[in-house]
Amino acid sequence: MSERDLLYREFLNHLELRAITLPQNSMDNIFHYFFELLMENEYNNLTGYHTIEEMIDYHLCDTLNLINICEFPENSIITDVGSGAGIPGLIIHLIRPDIQVFLIESIQKKVNFFNSFIKRYTFTRCIPVCNRAEVIAHDPVYREKSDIATARALAPLTQTLELTSAFSKVGGRIILPRGSSSIKESDTNNAEKILGVQLENRIPYSIPGRDRPFYLYIFKKIKETSSIYPRKPGKIKKQPL
Repeated sequence: MSERDLLYREFLNHLELRAITLPQNSMDNIFHYFFELLMENEYNNLTGYHTIEEMIDYHLCDTLNLINICEFPENSIITDVGSGAGIPGLIIHLIRPDIQVFLIESIQKKVNFFNSFIKRYTFTRCIPVCNRAEVIAHDPVYREKSDIATARALAPLTQTLELTSAFSKVGGRIILPRGSSSIKESDTNNAEKILGVQLENRIPYSIPGRDRPFYLYIFKKIKETSSIYPRKPGKIKKQPL
């Protein structure tokens, strides 16, 4: 039995243990993605997780929580900012192929990886964009065109909000998974006013193998974001909103 076959068996076993059920096509595509990521990770450090079990827990389960809690509308457009190796945006598309996803990532080796994967399996509605969010967010092709903008493990909350809010259209959402409960709702008040967004909800969820809750911060885009934002990287870090 080949290494790929053994890993596929392990993949199915871990899905069963976690009571995860997916359409066969989505399940197979996610395995292909995890397998390619594991192989590439031997040469390029694309993710800190190095086993199928870890990828299921910290990539797939995390993304499934996002999808199940937020109930993405059919044929949505999503922008995933700082997508890394394609998480959560690429996994969202593998589970929901009706959703078009822009994967914004500035590190070329990461873009090369998911670009190669996307082309190999012809996922034409998943579109990599290699540049900084601070640049792409001012491009009219992407600015305020998405139903949902998201980012995982990108920066502190107000900085992440500045980097994502301009991608969401008015009436859309910015959905930010966070691993901390120490953030108060009032901490984002100033950023919300400046960026034209409003916190709708903060929803706790869990991930297998982690003994602390995670949170989804869901913001609604209530007006256009000023053309000033997002600012240049230095200002975003030195002068957070």
